[in-house]
Amino acid sequence: MDETILWFDFSKESFGKIRCPPIGSCYVEASLAVIDKSLALTTSYIRPGRNYMFEIWLMNEYGAESSWAKKFKIGPQSELDCFIGFWGDDEIVGENEGQLVLYNLQTQQVQRLQIYGDPGLNFMFGYAESLVPLGIRQGNKKSLIHQ
Repeated sequence: MDETILWFDFSKESFGKIRCPPIGSCYVEASLAVIDKSLALTTSYIRPGRNYMFEIWLMNEYGAESSWAKKFKIGPQSELDCFIGFWGDDEIVGENEGQLVLYNLQTQQVQRLQIYGDPGLNFMFGYAESLVPLGIRQGNKKSLIHQ
C-alpha cells in the first residue's frame, strides 16, 4: 500500500503530497508530529498477547521522500497501549488503560502519571507560536477573517 501525507502551503496556497516511509500494512494507527524540528511519523502495531509496538520515523530533509529514517522502535511491550504525542524531543506521552504515561526514548523507562481518563479518549495537540495570525494575506488581497 502506498501511503501519502497531504500538505497545504499557506503562503503559496497550494497542495502537495509526500510519500510515507515503508511502514507495511499491519499497522493499527499512524500519526504525524514534529520532533527535533523534523517531520515525524509514528506507527502503532499490536502483537499477540496484547503487546504493542511503535515505530517513529523522521524525515531528515523536509520534502525529500528518500530521507525518511526509522529513529526509534519501541516494544513489543505492555506498558504503553496508545501513542498520544511527544513531550519534548526525548519523551512520548502515551496511555495504558486510561492512565497517562511518559516513555523516555533514551532510557526506555516508563513513568506512570497520576492522570486518568477514558481509554482511547486522551488527546494532545501541538502548536507553534506565530506573530502573524493565520488568515491575513499580504498586499491588497482581502483578509480571510471577516469582521
